[in-house]
Amino acid sequence: MNNISNNYISKLIKKIKELNYYYYIKNISIIPNKKYDILINKLYYIEKKYPHLFKKYTPLLNINKCINNNKKKYHIIPMLSIKSTYNINYIFNFFNKIKKNIKTNKIELCCELKIDGIAVNLIYKNGKLIEALTRGNGFIGENIINNINKINSIPKYIKYYKNSLIEIRGEIFIYKNDLIEINNISNKKFSNERNAASSLIRKKKNDLLKKYLRFICHGIGYYNELNINKYSNVINFMRSNKFNINNYKIINKYKYLKKYIHNIINNRNNIKYPIDGIVIKINSINIQNMLGSNYYYPKYILAYKFNINNIVSKITNINLNINKYGNIIPVANIDNILINGIIINKINLYNINYILKNKININSIIYLNIIGEMIPKITNVINNKNIIKFKINNICYSCKKKLYINNNEYICNNKYYLCKSKFISNLKNFISEKAFNIRNIGEKLINKIIDKKIINKNYDIFKIKIEDLLKENFNINESIKIIKSIKNSKNIDIKNFIYSLNIKNVGIITSNYISENINNIYDLFYIKDNNNLFKNKKIKNNIINNIKIFFNKEENLEEIKNIINLGIKINYINTNMGCTGIEPVTN
Repeated sequence: MNNISNNYISKLIKKIKELNYYYYIKNISIIPNKKYDILINKLYYIEKKYPHLFKKYTPLLNINKCINNNKKKYHIIPMLSIKSTYNINYIFNFFNKIKKNIKTNKIELCCELKIDGIAVNLIYKNGKLIEALTRGNGFIGENIINNINKINSIPKYIKYYKNSLIEIRGEIFIYKNDLIEINNISNKKFSNERNAASSLIRKKKNDLLKKYLRFICHGIGYYNELNINKYSNVINFMRSNKFNINNYKIINKYKYLKKYIHNIINNRNNIKYPIDGIVIKINSINIQNMLGSNYYYPKYILAYKFNINNIVSKITNINLNINKYGNIIPVANIDNILINGIIINKINLYNINYILKNKININSIIYLNIIGEMIPKITNVINNKNIIKFKINNICYSCKKKLYINNNEYICNNKYYLCKSKFISNLKNFISEKAFNIRNIGEKLINKIIDKKIINKNYDIFKIKIEDLLKENFNINESIKIIKSIKNSKNIDIKNFIYSLNIKNVGIITSNYISENINNIYDLFYIKDNNNLFKNKKIKNNIINNIKIFFNKEENLEEIKNIINLGIKINYINTNMGCTGIEPVTN
């Protein structure tokens, strides 16, 4: 994130806008929630670090303008997102940081179930319900008051608040058992409870609305002259006005919080409405007001999201891929499983040893846990008489060279440019954002330029001319973009250059450690005589060994020289000098 361009920011914002449109308007989850959270966190980080690159109003204030203009309304107080985590330890770190900032040893937390439904803002004026808005983009929501009136669990009047306006926030949802009945009645079939609730709430005429849609409160937005000093007081206020309230627990010690979380996880299936986590907020309204919010999240609240366990599927086939190091990576095709509207039909089996150890075969029944970013992990394998035993050939499926086998690890040791699959993986690494960052070249294009012999080694990418692409029937505009991107990539930081070399187990972090101790790429050519290169204790011995092996091979040194002599300028940390192809003079 050292060199952030306006173009990069624009693309990131455009991607988030697209995802918001599909999620809030089309009711379709294109990517898992955690991946969406990562994109939002990335934008938040960039804006915080580089505020000068943004306009007066943050892009997230207007990130979703897809709501029908005739129905959109502004929330009085924005309905911000909630920062989320899948890691219990992060919860403790989050609130410990708050305690340190406000200089206190104790804070009282209120924990509620995170209902997987449609967030709604109810607006009452002088005690009467006058508007109901979906969350929308957090600032502008869709007015659904006509359908809200048909939901029995939403009071049309509130008794204990007559002072002008108040916003009541909550979730519209349906019970898990009701989804089956809805799908039996409705012409449209819904994949989960949230999609069903979202669709039903927007239909103008639908007898299902009154029977199946329900509402539970989880907070207030704007209010005036309401005497509350704790969030638990808010809950009592809502209860007194005949609102259904969420299950909640007040906790003041982390050990009880951890116990509460595990208890909810263990009993999650017994809860009649869909939940996808636990919302944890500071109970004190004074502390909430003290901490406030940023553009995206309130600073006093965190959502812990659940992993998903014990999903059953069947392996229908096992395919083999080759990574950039030549390792054979098996990938299983499985019967489709639908998780939160996302279809999963492939899982990574890591390596051949993993298959053999877990006795995985074609037609094996597998039990999966879905962790973090919707990553499936096999927890149990059941083989019956219908299995087709998996067999691995000791010949590379791509280049037909005999595979090297070490502890059931199958490796293609052929030179990368002589094995097409290995070449593809290597070139992807070479042009990736962490390496030369050559854009506009996707996997289909990589396949084509390798198949057409436009390049024979990674560094040949810098020799490509526009005529080479046009001769192979590449689109003129596409060709211009590719050539421009290649030209722009020739100025590279040393850490990215080292990463591009594809040294085994050397990622971008290790590449950065190495770059801190060299003034010239040629320093690494004499690695045996330079003990200072690895004074950083964070580089493990096995990785040091891999680096030495790489730089002791003459072919690798020649390839580095060829790359540099194509006009590549390397920028170093410890010197302003850039390396442009001149080798150091040695005695």
